[in-house]
Amino acid sequence: MKKAIVNGHPVQAGPNAPAEGLCPACGDPVELRSLKETWYYRHREGYGQYCGKRERTMFRRIAEYASETPVVDPPTALAMAITEITVKDTRQGSLPALLSLAFSEVIHRTLDVVDLSPEEVLDRLVPQEQKRLKTHVLITDDEVRVLKAVRRSPGPVFDLRGMRPLKRLEQLPLYVPLDPGAHDQLRMVGRVMSQVDRAYVLGDEATWRKVVDDDLYL
Repeated sequence: MKKAIVNGHPVQAGPNAPAEGLCPACGDPVELRSLKETWYYRHREGYGQYCGKRERTMFRRIAEYASETPVVDPPTALAMAITEITVKDTRQGSLPALLSLAFSEVIHRTLDVVDLSPEEVLDRLVPQEQKRLKTHVLITDDEVRVLKAVRRSPGPVFDLRGMRPLKRLEQLPLYVPLDPGAHDQLRMVGRVMSQVDRAYVLGDEATWRKVVDDDLYL
């Protein structure tokens, strides 16, 4: 959001604005954030769950942000456009779009500007109750084997090895390099796994079992 209430008065977000304030819609605490030269207020972690601003559609929120911001720099405008397309494609069932929404840092930072988290967007587009029972998973260190298997039966490829993959593998639209220590990433793995029939893992099974619950896959 571009404005917060400070000492009873609306204040525009900016480099010299107060670091904290209240949400004009729900009154919960908000904090000043910035992305490059863009400044905005965002609900403090744990607050704003019932805020009216969170009930608006994602597209409307992005459009309002653009209309309220006098000058949107080209990189931010491009990121906004890409994010909007990604959200639309995810709604239409695109798996590459779902992976971008779940794992792309650019998408996550853009959503943060309009006070949305990827989890919130996924909850709207892919409700938690829409889950498949099991996902078939191939776990191996053999990149060539994965490439052949993906051609026969497409699915996301999660790479836990932390090393440079084959160029052909890296260019796959469903390839996702993961950091086993990044908890935000790992939460998203479970969301994606619940929506696909098949997935591939480059790495060892012990590490993979730490990433997802055993009952998510066969």
